[in-house]
Formats: sequence, structure tokens, C-alpha cells
Amino acid sequence: MSVARRPCGESALSLAIRNATLSFILVAGSATAWAATPGQAPAADTTQDASKGNGQGLTLDATTISGTHNDPGALPPVLAGGQVARGARLGMMGNKDVMDTPFSVTSYTEKTLADLQTVTVADALQRDPSVRSTGQVGGIVDSFFIRGFPIGEGNLGELAYDGVYGVAPNYRVFTDYAERVEVLKGPGALMYGISPNSG
Repeated sequence: MSVARRPCGESALSLAIRNATLSFILVAGSATAWAATPGQAPAADTTQDASKGNGQGLTLDATTISGTHNDPGALPPVLAGGQVARGARLGMMGNKDVMDTPFSVTSYTEKTLADLQTVTVADALQRDPSVRSTGQVGGIVDSFFIRGFPIGEGNLGELAYDGVYGVAPNYRVFTDYAERVEVLKGPGALMYGISPNSG
């Protein structure tokens, strides 16, 4: 109702209350149309009340419920031998077991990095059969191909540090400050978002 056609002296509040009341009456009126007919009336409750003591109540055995808390920030457990982990952090999927992951993922532990005496991430990835290092030994850039896709080949900043791009150094990524090196072989844009330079 426009201001020009509003009845004299009627405030906006009283108009809103009147419209809401009318809506409620319409809803209540339509609800009575859905009332059950006498033939559809619900059957009376024929069970006896156990609290009155005149009937047999149902007694259940004691139930013990136990559970464990999985810390979302905790690293996935390490497999026997300590070289690789049982799972990996997969961005928006969180920590996932390798058997529950729709991608091929390898998670090298800190023990592996120490045993191999790795200096850079490229050194750690040399043992992965799907990774081919293309950087020069002693060069300034770590570059490699993962399943044929170039990483660090003329485009820098493609390594995610703790799931965030642009935090790790652009040229050489050292393993001194890494607890794990996780290699995701698949569509990583779904997990971490697209890297600044490519997919």
C-alpha cells in the first residue's frame, strides 16, 4: 500500500501487525482443511505405562560408548620403518589415509629426509619413480617433472608450504624446516587451490 493510499492515522507498525495477523489466520484456516477425518483418526495407545508398575517394561543392557579424538592438526601416523607416512594432508580434505585418497600421494617423513641426507626437496624427490629432476646439480633452481607435468620449469612459486603457495622459497626449497615432504600426483587445484603460475 503506497503512502498516498494509506488510511489516515494508520502507522506502518499497525499495518504490519494487521498483515501478519491476516497471514496467520490464512495459514491456520488452511491447516484445519488438512485435519483428519474420523475414519483416519489415530489409533489409541494400547501399550501399558511401565511407570505404573502394572506392565512389563523393556529393559536394555548397559551401553558403553567410547571414542577417540583426532586432532585435525596432527600429522598422519608413520608406517613401520619410519620412511613414509600412512597418509597426508590434503588441503580441504584434511588428513587422509592413502587408502582413502582419490589421488596418488607419497609422504616422506623427517627420518627419510635425515637418512638420505637431503638438502633440498629435489634431493628428496629423487627416490620417487614418477618424479624426474631436471635441474642442474648445484644450480640455483629446483625443477622437476611429476608424471610429465613441469614444476619449477621457468615458473617459480609452485611448491606449497603447509598448503600455501608463495611461502616457500622460489629457487631452492631446503628440507631443514620441513617435517614432511608430501608429493601429490593428481589434480592438486581441488585440494589447495590453483598455484599462482599454473595448475
